[in-house]
Amino acid sequence: MDAGVMGAAVLVGLSTTAILFTSHLHQEEGDKAAGKLSPVVRLGVPGAVKALRTGLLAHHALALAMAAGGALPVMGAVGVAIAAPLAAAVERFASKNAHDPPSLFKTKYLAVRWHVAHALMLCLGIIADPWMPWHLAALRVPGFAIGVVY
Repeated sequence: MDAGVMGAAVLVGLSTTAILFTSHLHQEEGDKAAGKLSPVVRLGVPGAVKALRTGLLAHHALALAMAAGGALPVMGAVGVAIAAPLAAAVERFASKNAHDPPSLFKTKYLAVRWHVAHALMLCLGIIADPWMPWHLAALRVPGFAIGVVY
């Protein structure tokens, strides 16, 4: 399997995990009452918001590291970076409303918005990567290796 495929799969999986994590931010009291030991119950809402911030920053750092290491096309990492302001919006909203857990219900919708934009920009970046000057200078023709001309 191509390293770029694995890199993209890891990033999309991690952004999906962010959706699942944010969907529990507003449920701390109910989870505690039911005896659940969810991450939000264990960390508390402020701790969970800090974990969310750390995870989102690590996600974008991972995209850059994978591109630098060859596990993701460079333009795929650029696509992820283009969607970064939406990740920042998720974190800002969660931080602003951490004192009022019921209002954090909307956080998962912001995470879904980021996830969709992130995945779309990641795909567009991967599609665009073969036409970048660093590939063309090496005389690599997109699709030539498998007989497909784009």
